[in-house]
Amino acid sequence: MTLKKLSISLGLAVLLACGSKPGDDGPAPDDTGTSTDSGGTKDRDGDGSPASEDCDDSDADVYPGAVELCDGFDNDCDSEIDEDGFAVFADVDGDGFGDDSTEEWVCEATENQVQTGGDCNDSDSAVHPGAAEICNGIDDDCDAATSESQTVNFVGTDGVLVDVSDVYAAGTSANPAQPVQTEDGTLQFCEGTYYLNLTVEADLTIEGMSQDATTVVLDGAGAGATIVSLQPYAALSLMDLSITGGAGYDYSSSNYPLGGGLYYSTHDPKNFTYQMGTVNMNNVLFYGNTAKLAGGFVIMGANTTIENSEIRENHADNGYGGFALLDGTHQLVGVDVLNNTTDGFYGGGAIYADYASYVHSFEDVRFIGNQSGTSVGALHLGMNTLNWSGTAAGSSAVIGNTTKNPTGVTGALSLESAYLEVSNVDFGAAGSSDDNGPYDLVLSNTNANYRAPDAASFSCSPTLCGTENFYSMGGTGVSTDPPRGRFRAQIILSNSSTTATLQEFGWYIGKVTSSSCNVNFRLASTKSPSSSGSAWDVLWSSTGNAINQNKENWSGPIGWVVEPNTYYALIVALADCKYSSDEMLLYFSRSAKATDVGWGTALAYGTGDDSSSSQITINYTTSLAAPFDSEVSSVELK
Repeated sequence: MTLKKLSISLGLAVLLACGSKPGDDGPAPDDTGTSTDSGGTKDRDGDGSPASEDCDDSDADVYPGAVELCDGFDNDCDSEIDEDGFAVFADVDGDGFGDDSTEEWVCEATENQVQTGGDCNDSDSAVHPGAAEICNGIDDDCDAATSESQTVNFVGTDGVLVDVSDVYAAGTSANPAQPVQTEDGTLQFCEGTYYLNLTVEADLTIEGMSQDATTVVLDGAGAGATIVSLQPYAALSLMDLSITGGAGYDYSSSNYPLGGGLYYSTHDPKNFTYQMGTVNMNNVLFYGNTAKLAGGFVIMGANTTIENSEIRENHADNGYGGFALLDGTHQLVGVDVLNNTTDGFYGGGAIYADYASYVHSFEDVRFIGNQSGTSVGALHLGMNTLNWSGTAAGSSAVIGNTTKNPTGVTGALSLESAYLEVSNVDFGAAGSSDDNGPYDLVLSNTNANYRAPDAASFSCSPTLCGTENFYSMGGTGVSTDPPRGRFRAQIILSNSSTTATLQEFGWYIGKVTSSSCNVNFRLASTKSPSSSGSAWDVLWSSTGNAINQNKENWSGPIGWVVEPNTYYALIVALADCKYSSDEMLLYFSRSAKATDVGWGTALAYGTGDDSSSSQITINYTTSLAAPFDSEVSSVELK
């Protein structure tokens, strides 16, 4: 009890001991020991404030007008406690801002307590109200309304983060930035479009922080390649971003830019070799880039992995509309190559090794709707081996790829001295909207063409795709001896649904009356023949072939895709004998042979005058099976 309260209590005790005078109108004594004011209201604690006004009439230090102390009580009865105290917040990270959830009222702050709250991450001193908002996926200023858009960080190999937005976000569509990155590390781009032509002279990772490739766009603004890397042995990684607006890198200052969106090369011009590097891409979108060669990108001299990415709507004037991958081993997983174009060759792209052979792999890779001007719509593979597989129906596909003005080698896929292993890849249906044109696959070494079905599985070497099937034809009858300038033909009607390729055909030649004779082989076709003679289109010829007597004589590679419901004539003729009377003996069977050739039926033989023109006249006879033996080799991809 305070001294004040003790003295009041002693005074009351004396007064009560003396009692009251008779007739006194004062209050009767009670057991509280309190006095009364003039109004008769009790003041139990004797602090001069009646109980009706005193918020604690048991404590003489508490009454209206008392000094408010910082003791956890309302000393002056104004309903306010510790008016001289203040709120504090725990500041664990020492940035001067505390965590709102730790608020308490104190009269004196302790260490690690501050009077300013609002810290949304009290374990990171760089995060607090008023901090600079940088591209790191964190709300740095504790204000959700503040965007990280158009901000860029660089994180060096020492882990130190530096805001480089003033360099990388300073460009415009009319005046793109021209940064040169010379330090190893990672560039982090937040959401936005960045107009730049970036030169990389380091091992570098470039990543979009939103993980949505469509929201982080690096745009070359048509002023050159969006990204150029010329670093020997360079390691370049691209993640979660789009690359567009690139116009290629003019590597020799000859106005012949390559690699619209990305130009990467480790070529050593002194030793004419590549100083092999690595390129990794994941969730990257290349679109709307242009160049003379390799509209989307070119990578030369690197082992490359591309995953979950899309290469679409790029254009090259002269070739490689989508991309070009040169020396290195290349692995593509979950990649779509869509609607790329070129006025030259290889619309979708090409993989080609100048100095060595590599084994590449495709898994769930689709080439759809690409177009070349003169040759291959989808992909050209040169001097390499490619293993291409699909994990589900349609996950790997080559469909709807075409050429605008096909001349020479044409097809969706082209192999040049290369090997291909296909497993569960769709090639579209012949004659449908997703068919490739004019053929699915061509071998450059032999000019052989092939059609393939959906869910196809087959192998190709530089000279053959699939497995050859051999068929013997002929029948009983007299021998026929075509003289010089004349021919004999085996006539076959193809099936209505064939997709076969005629590889080659052969004749068993007994002898020739002149040792100086050679033979011509020709393939001709028509839709409606006449036994009295009609014009047939000459599709293929091989002339001046030396004769092997008493042996089969083969035409050599033809690679002609057989059209349904069409008549084909397999022709052999004496070419350049000395005398008009020279003749050739064609062997025949004395017992009937099969007429099924896998893709059609041998139903007649024909005769006529040999010609090197585009059309020849053939008379055919169906009354006898062909009175000579011939052979057919064909392939139908499954």
